[in-house]
Amino acid sequence: MPVTLLILIIYVNVMPFYYLDKDILGHNIYLFLKYLPFFLSILLFGQVILKKKTTFLYDIQNERRIHLLLCFQLWCILTLFFSNYSQLGLIKTVYYFSTGGLVFLSIVFLKPDLKDLKKIAYFSVFSATIVAIYGNYVYISSNDPLWTYLPLENKHYILSEITSIYENNHEDKHWIKHFKSTYRVVSTVGNEVVCGSLLSSVIPLILFFIFYSQKKTTKLFYLFAFFAVIFCTVLTFSRSAYISGSIGILFFLSIRLKKQDIIKIFTTKKVAIFFIVSFLIINLFDNSLTKASNLLSLRFEEMLTSHSVLTRIDRVKVAAYLVEENALTGVGNAVLTDYIRENPHILSFNSSILTMDNMYLTILCEVGIVGTLLFLCVIFKAVIKPAWGLIKNTENSSTHIRSFKLACCGCIFSLIFNMTMWDLLNNPVMRFNFWLLVAVFFTLQKLQRPHR
Repeated sequence: MPVTLLILIIYVNVMPFYYLDKDILGHNIYLFLKYLPFFLSILLFGQVILKKKTTFLYDIQNERRIHLLLCFQLWCILTLFFSNYSQLGLIKTVYYFSTGGLVFLSIVFLKPDLKDLKKIAYFSVFSATIVAIYGNYVYISSNDPLWTYLPLENKHYILSEITSIYENNHEDKHWIKHFKSTYRVVSTVGNEVVCGSLLSSVIPLILFFIFYSQKKTTKLFYLFAFFAVIFCTVLTFSRSAYISGSIGILFFLSIRLKKQDIIKIFTTKKVAIFFIVSFLIINLFDNSLTKASNLLSLRFEEMLTSHSVLTRIDRVKVAAYLVEENALTGVGNAVLTDYIRENPHILSFNSSILTMDNMYLTILCEVGIVGTLLFLCVIFKAVIKPAWGLIKNTENSSTHIRSFKLACCGCIFSLIFNMTMWDLLNNPVMRFNFWLLVAVFFTLQKLQRPHR
């Protein structure tokens, strides 16, 4: 397993590389650190080609699902020939593919064994645990040492105030006073939605490690990681993370658990320890928990307000308008925001709309119907179809590998659903993690596939 990949996982998930301050660091160091994931991805792919040069072309020729991904990427480039933002779009497309699809191809061509795949999953869980620990510490202590001493754009962005969103909305004035004293945790990631999505997406993997860890100390670490990640996810107050994370967890547990497993988990001793720990947390951090509880209820209350619903409807109208203008190739891959900014007539639908807040709508607007169908085919062939086969095949339902596959499925389904609520793949952290998990699941399928 290349060390480059493991470094890449830690760097992308833990380091706030997207929020570095150019004025403090200087132009060269700023560019290097901000685009280090891009350089590491290229280096990783180069290492894989050198290692697998004798079988590289054979693997490309004989894997249809890779053909679909490559066709999708080629179509993304083709759409830019009909766009007014060809140069900008091409730069973004290369960057997006390098920090997403190229990582997928690197892992697939590398053909790691089960031990190496578990190592990749472990590093993903470990990095998410670091993010969660720091996020919990910041919320409880209201202290942000990381963002105070690092050369970042906003030294206090670690505690993200969202009052400004509601200042012009007279119906939601009761929010403002509360938001001025309550914060959404962003930890080291720099954005509360990204933080919540990252943490909630790894929970099925943490549960897998809890079930299959042999050593008591290792099992205790994963139990600690589970509660740390759960608490920090709650403190991001990200509704998309709550809903999509629940889907991933329920998918894994509903298929993985049997009656005897449930009895084993919910022993009298474990239930007693859980209630004792919960009681201590509630009493020690009563003020923080009260704020968190109040903001949680307000977040879901706001979700159903007329302002929120109408904004979502306006985004669909904008998407329909853009698709009507160019249904085949869209406005060009990765340039939707730039297109909207430079076409004021689109803002007439709703002046606050610069993104679709829905990955599928974003893809539809940028690469048209053909590109959207290709992307959905990639997801169907690489994830949904194998997952359905995994669910139907119950002959080896207690095997280690099957549970690992189910955990990966739970993580990926969490992200697939999360894409309905924001443009997840446009974020470098989530794009990297999505394709990383798809690659792990894809390779797990091939481990038990008979050779032809």
